[in-house]
Formats: sequence, structure tokens, C-alpha cells
Amino acid sequence: MPRYYFNFLWSDDAATDTKGVELDGFDAAYDYACGLVRQVRHRFPHAEEDWWIEIGDGISKPTTVVPSMVSGGRTSNLRATISLRGLRR
Repeated sequence: MPRYYFNFLWSDDAATDTKGVELDGFDAAYDYACGLVRQVRHRFPHAEEDWWIEIGDGISKPTTVVPSMVSGGRTSNLRATISLRGLRR
């Protein structure tokens, strides 16, 4: 089963997923990334729209970027939480 990595990116920063998740394929990885976006929207309803998720397979360059489309607020708490959960800036 392939391993996919989900990097959170901002125009001036990044939180790199170093562990990844084993999933059935690219469609499952895309669905997983969409789930992450939904979780961020729920947990940080006032986050700015200045972040996105990059999906990579750990071998080649990341293949897809999922725009967050989150409205309003700040991302400082989001960055800190992602960093504390095992993703590296």
C-alpha cells in the first residue's frame, strides 16, 4: 500500500508531514486531504485562507495541492497545533 504525505503550507512557512499515511491510492489520499481540510475548518473556523495542503508520495514531487478555502481569522494557533502534532516546520 502506498504511503502519502500531507504537508500544510503557507506562503511564508510549512509544516512537513514526516510520517505519512498508508492509503489505497491517490483517490484515497485526496479524500484524506479533504478530511483534513474539514477538520481544520471545524477546529479553526476563523483561520485565514492563506494555507493549503500538498499531497506527496515521498518519491516524486508533490502531485496535488488542495486549497483550504477557509474564511476569516488568524492561523497562528493552527500553525502551533500542527507543529505540536508531529509535523515539522
